[in-house]
This record gives sequence, C-alpha cells and structure tokens, in this order.
Amino acid sequence: MIRIKREELRGKQMGEVFDFPEFTGELIQLANRKANGTSRKVIGKTAEMIDRFDGRSYKEWEDWYEAERPGAIDQTTDKILETVEKMARVLEKLDRDMIRKWVLESVLKKTYAASRVQEVVLIKIAGIKNEPCRLPDEAEQEAGIDGFIGDQAFRIRPVSHYFKPPVEPSDDCETVYFEKVRGGLKVYYEA
Repeated sequence: MIRIKREELRGKQMGEVFDFPEFTGELIQLANRKANGTSRKVIGKTAEMIDRFDGRSYKEWEDWYEAERPGAIDQTTDKILETVEKMARVLEKLDRDMIRKWVLESVLKKTYAASRVQEVVLIKIAGIKNEPCRLPDEAEQEAGIDGFIGDQAFRIRPVSHYFKPPVEPSDDCETVYFEKVRGGLKVYYEA
C-alpha cells in the first residue's frame, strides 16, 4: 500500500495547511449544511469549472474562480458565519436538562413512535372508512398481518418495500405503504 500525505496531494503552491482546533471542522460543516453555504447556487458547479480551467497553479485557479463567481467565497463565508453565530447563542443555553430531554426524544420517544406506526396507520384508515379495526393475534401476526379493518387484513409497510417482492403470502391481505416526512407520515392508500 502506498500512502500519500495531504500536503503531497495539495502541493506546496497552495500555501500553508490550516490546522483547526478540535470540533471546528465538524461545527463549520454542520453550520454549512444548515446554511446551504456551499450549494451550487452559491458556489457554482466547481467540478465542471475545474474542467474548464486551463491554468496550472493554485493561484491561477483562485483568480479564475473569483472572476467566474465574484464574491461567492465571501457570500458562502457570511452564510456559514450567520449560522455559526446562531449556533453559538444556542450553545450558551444548552445544559444537562436540555440534553437529557433531547436524548429522551431521540432514544425513547422516537423508538416508541416508530413501533406504533402500523397501529396509527391502521386506526387512521379505519376512521376514514368508518369501520372498526383491531390488531392481529399472535398467529395472524406470524402470517405477516399487521391488523384488520372490518374483515379485511392489512399489511403496513415502508414505501421502500414497494418494489420488493412480498415476503408473506398475498392471501387477500391489502398492503398500505407509508413514508416518513417532515412532521409525520405520508400514507399511500385510497379508501
């Protein structure tokens, strides 16, 4: 195996290699994702731009890029900085109690809610159809049934399973698909 150091890859003409304090890179990257600072809309399609660039040195590339996208680097920097400043204000408010609430939300509440998806979807559809629903007994559950609305058996599956062949037999069991979206679920079912 051959190892090539970052300094070798970058080349000496790019100047000093910046060393950032611990967590700096991760925090800036997080702020950048929130701010969309390095989106193509702001910085352009750099991979295509470097293909069009016919210079040889880093300095030529830097000047060429600035001519192509005047102010883009400063605009990106300002967008990220604005988000970092917002994050800094929030960091000042973080305490053990808030972190514990976040952990409870992430570990327990979301896990519990995910375990209830099938039941919630079943209840919602039953309400729309104005029919009673029930959860399956153990034998029905082993047969791949997630519940009943009236006498109709249902399977509740993530939309990612739509193109997968069914694992369970398709005996008069209707399949409903759902996907998680911001703020809840999108259920694909026509009553």
